[in-house]
Amino acid sequence: MCCGKTTLATALSQKTGLPQIDLDSYIEEKEGRSVTEIFNAEGEAAFREMERTALREMAGKDGYIISCGGGTPCFHDNIEFMNTVGETVFLDASEDILLKRLLKYQDGRPLVEGKSPEQVKEVIKNGLAVRKPFYMKAKYRWNPDRLDTDNEIRESVENFLKSYSHLLPWRISMQKS
Repeated sequence: MCCGKTTLATALSQKTGLPQIDLDSYIEEKEGRSVTEIFNAEGEAAFREMERTALREMAGKDGYIISCGGGTPCFHDNIEFMNTVGETVFLDASEDILLKRLLKYQDGRPLVEGKSPEQVKEVIKNGLAVRKPFYMKAKYRWNPDRLDTDNEIRESVENFLKSYSHLLPWRISMQKS
């Protein structure tokens, strides 16, 4: 939560002209209800199966930037599958940045809504303890700590592209700045 997946994917899409797909939004559109509604009505196991199916449907879309939820790599064989069909990047945000962003955007996030800073910090620590081993299986790592202002986003995208342009289709070099 709040590591910058959507922010970075959207900015990369705008800069490169590559289409961007948010996996949760894709599932919501396909199911006609929100992720929260799916969780509440059918439970996490049902959502994770929908997520697994959606991920495999996305695999056939070459030249896309796909952002997935933080739990996606941690279930079924998703991270292994993602590594076989595309390039994977773990957005390795610092715990301090995650705390700052989650405190700012607590509303609508059931895991942290209404919690004290200490409680949110504990959610982050516990979440990373469980999920980071899966995240570390990604092919690449990127620090997304500088994505909070338009200037930081612009600089981060430029730095990301300098570091990882080899991951994107050749047409990126043809795009205007």
